[in-house]
Amino acid sequence: MGSKPQYFSINVSKVIFWAWFVFGIIIIAYFISQVVKFQTSIGFNYGLVPKFDMNAKTSVPGYYTSVLLLATSVLLVTIARLKNQENDKFVRHWLALGIIFLLLSIDGLVGFHNIISIPIRSLFGQEGIFYFGWVIPAIFFVVIFAMFYIKFLLSLASRYRLMFATAGVIYIGGALGMELIGGLYLYGHGHDNLAYSMIVMVEESLEIAGVIIFVQALLGFLTNQYPKLQLNFFPPDKIKNRSGE
Repeated sequence: MGSKPQYFSINVSKVIFWAWFVFGIIIIAYFISQVVKFQTSIGFNYGLVPKFDMNAKTSVPGYYTSVLLLATSVLLVTIARLKNQENDKFVRHWLALGIIFLLLSIDGLVGFHNIISIPIRSLFGQEGIFYFGWVIPAIFFVVIFAMFYIKFLLSLASRYRLMFATAGVIYIGGALGMELIGGLYLYGHGHDNLAYSMIVMVEESLEIAGVIIFVQALLGFLTNQYPKLQLNFFPPDKIKNRSGE
């Protein structure tokens, strides 16, 4: 019997609902674990503090964020391939975004940005808001990125343009904006306190929220632009051979 191509079908609403639901669970678990850690004398927390530490790479929030970023990369590369078949002039923009999000996913687990902060801080002696040295090259990167992507953004339909821009502002606001605030607070008060934990919660929450909004926009874009997108489970030659069995 032949193996027919399977149509790509996804319930965007359900996917996004569960993405927000898991996100909500993570926020609640982190908040409770930090309050228990800093505001009570309870000596046990059933491992909630390390497992749901939003400032740790090897934790539930860290893994969840990396998976979201990886899923975003896959969606972007998929769109890039489809746009390449249409000879779209923004193919490289889609592909570059896919690569960027792949690197962000890896960085979420490895923490390259924290590693490069050490030599930058040693070299320039950053204090206050620039305590996390990586934000300096990151700011320049964001400015250059915005300059190169303004035409790409304007080429999108108004709905997706708004969602892309909103997701970007929220994500960068968390990753860079709150990192600047966190650096200022950390430099003056240290990290082992509830206030800094709340700053981390806001920072990571904005990042995750921005990615979820972007995923929603990409899924909507795919299902709207390519409603008959086919997903083949076998290469075309094997499908042809199987159909002749």
